[in-house]
Amino acid sequence: MSGKDNHKEEGLGRDFWWYRGGEFLSDLGSSAQTLAVAWWILETTGSAASMATVLVPTILSVLVFSPLLAPLGDRFSRKKIMLWANVGLILTVSTMAWLFLIGGMTMFLLIALSIASSFFGCLFEAGSAAVVSNLVKAEQLQKANQSIQTLNSVVGLLGAAFGATMVATIGIEGAVLVNLGSFFASLIGISLIQQNTKPKRENNETDETLTIKTWSEDIYLGFRALAKVRVVLALFVLILLSNALAYPVIVLIPYLVKETLGLSPYYVGILESALAIGAILGATTLSFMTKRMTNYRTFFLGITLNALMLLIPVVMQSYWALVIGLMISTAGCIWINILIQTQITVAVPDHFRSRILSSLGIVSGLAIPVGIALAGPLTDHFGAWSTFFALAALSALVVPLYALIPNIATFFNTPAEEVGEWMNKTYPDAFDGETETSEAKPAEQVS
Repeated sequence: MSGKDNHKEEGLGRDFWWYRGGEFLSDLGSSAQTLAVAWWILETTGSAASMATVLVPTILSVLVFSPLLAPLGDRFSRKKIMLWANVGLILTVSTMAWLFLIGGMTMFLLIALSIASSFFGCLFEAGSAAVVSNLVKAEQLQKANQSIQTLNSVVGLLGAAFGATMVATIGIEGAVLVNLGSFFASLIGISLIQQNTKPKRENNETDETLTIKTWSEDIYLGFRALAKVRVVLALFVLILLSNALAYPVIVLIPYLVKETLGLSPYYVGILESALAIGAILGATTLSFMTKRMTNYRTFFLGITLNALMLLIPVVMQSYWALVIGLMISTAGCIWINILIQTQITVAVPDHFRSRILSSLGIVSGLAIPVGIALAGPLTDHFGAWSTFFALAALSALVVPLYALIPNIATFFNTPAEEVGEWMNKTYPDAFDGETETSEAKPAEQVS
């Protein structure tokens, strides 16, 4: 994992690209629907505050559904879980499109359908969180995660423009239908996966027995494992704290541009583009960095850049410094995300990966409502620049705490083929006595 070998890398394989190609189209479609729904809410209610009545229940439902559904990804075929989740999403979005077409959509129905979408989205996440480890070799995981982050960044860069174009040209109903079509693309891509995506359990056997008792035990064992693997638990806690402090900066960009600086919406677009470009730079430069320094040093450089490049522009109170700062800060954030996700994936036994990686997603998601709750009142009372400074300064103070996490350097620097064994020796009872190594390998050609 240090990236210092010079052997020629193999491709990621057809299965990986079928999967990610379908998801790329699905993510673009979701961008169109997100804007379409927001546009409908504003046209119907004339109130931006009404967005919260849809957003808050959706976020809360994710926090409920995600830990309940994540164990399925550690027990059943991840491919089948994603297929069934897509079927549910297709039915949900079809209903939404039909209601828009006949003029029967209401706020209550929109909230209900958004919660249903969250359920099937969490079901999809239960399968997708760890499926890449079934599609590529352990030594290719970092490269695969870099490719995923690059594609996600391209969606971030193009998504808003694509969504706006769809709403402007074919209307709200048409944009929702575009999203419906994108789910069919995802369904086809996943259907073409040939690798066996059932998680390996003890003695290389799979277990598809599910009762209320085994389900509740799986949920308990997932949280128990997270609590016992202290290096991962400490990382998750500090990530939650860092994200909660940094997220308001993103939330307040429109306010800063319009109310504080008196600039046009064009300048909001520049800042949002800087975020996407920074993400692409982070995903494409990580290999360069890990060939020249250890994973741990790259990780620590990432969290340092992520904090300082928010703080410096705020001290300068310069718009263009903020553009550059956000770009570099986001690049550092992407290094962090890829390194954490890759190392956790290869360190954790296959039949715990969905639960642990889903927990990482929950931690990241929790920062959103916390950030929103912090951003508004502080800005109203102290102003945008002062709020930015306080949050960025606190975020910078969190950085040294990462160095205090026990075993963190060993965790990041242990090679992929050895980190599973290290994890089992360091935390011997975390995975219910699991003794097999957790190296990710492509399984036999059975779907």
